[in-house]
Amino acid sequence: MIKQYIKIAQCYFIRCVLKLGYIFPIKKNRLLFNAYSGKGITCNPKYIYLKLYEKYDDKLEYVWCLKNDNFDNELPGSIIAVKPNSLRFIYYVLTSKIYINNGIAPSYIPFRSSQCVIGTWHGGGAYKKGGLDTNSSWENERILSLVASNVTYTLSSCKSFDNVLKNAFKIPPQKILHLGLPRNDIFFNTNKDIVIEIKKKLKIKTNVNVVLYAPTFRSDLTGIEHNFHAGDYTLNYAETIKSLKHRFGGEWIFMFRSHYYLSGITLPDNVIDVSDYEDMQELLLVSDVLINDYSSSMWDFSLMKKPCFIFAPDVEKYIKERSFYTPISEWPFPIANTNQQLQENICSFNYEKYLVAVKNHHANLGSYEQGTASQKVCEIIKSRMEEK
Repeated sequence: MIKQYIKIAQCYFIRCVLKLGYIFPIKKNRLLFNAYSGKGITCNPKYIYLKLYEKYDDKLEYVWCLKNDNFDNELPGSIIAVKPNSLRFIYYVLTSKIYINNGIAPSYIPFRSSQCVIGTWHGGGAYKKGGLDTNSSWENERILSLVASNVTYTLSSCKSFDNVLKNAFKIPPQKILHLGLPRNDIFFNTNKDIVIEIKKKLKIKTNVNVVLYAPTFRSDLTGIEHNFHAGDYTLNYAETIKSLKHRFGGEWIFMFRSHYYLSGITLPDNVIDVSDYEDMQELLLVSDVLINDYSSSMWDFSLMKKPCFIFAPDVEKYIKERSFYTPISEWPFPIANTNQQLQENICSFNYEKYLVAVKNHHANLGSYEQGTASQKVCEIIKSRMEEK
């Protein structure tokens, strides 16, 4: 308990010290973007940025929190890059009119009332439990209270996630925007040229079908390669390709994307490791089939009505340790606990039944996804920048 008090005291102390930055005025056309604590130009902040630049060009000042200076130079516009938690970052975060991140809000920043903090979150649907539902300690409750007080708006992908934000993250209902996720707009507003261009970057032939395996984070597997690939945890890549060819025909190639917390994964030679590819949405867009476990990427992928299969050999352990908001039995995706079950699910896949199940799933969770989230967020940003 003493450690908890010390951590909270440190947070309040930092907030008090940073208020010295109030001597610098807020710049009304300055926006700061942050995804995964500076991991890259990706997720929802990327798609808001692209829409803003499409509408306002270089009339706005775009600042990105980035650990690595070698960011995607194919993006339009002029970007100011700042290192996470550096003095430059603190300066820009305290003087930006708009702060956009793919969490909710940082707890240690003392934002001014005239600033607008937009939390976009980094997952759709309502699957893995989080917030107070996984850690109800006094310390976490205080931190989440600060987060909730800092954020101006939080985006939600569906009605079920509204309840998660309200109960597990203490977000007041009036701060929740029912817009869907900006990163998912790409699934509603795309064309074949985009898919071809992404495949070129990945060095994949346009006539080859793609299956993406994207397992989520597990706290006991971080950096421990032999645990992740031990026994039934190992996906049988060769047999999966055979099953896909049998059911869907054509040539297939495997892509593997690990969670950004995982490291040290060894893959077969014929599997493309796309773990360092910044934009997960582009990988989903070019994939014809997704193999998932508990990652919310299944929500994003389902918006395209493409086949998604669940490979969950440790589901009982996962439910015991973390559990789900939406019971796994209610997911529309065929579920397998073993490689043999996975191959059977692929070979017997019924697309018509799957479409009905996905449609019902979206209705049951109360989906807000319409492909217009980026546009609507930009309208809110414009309104906030123009306020006196």
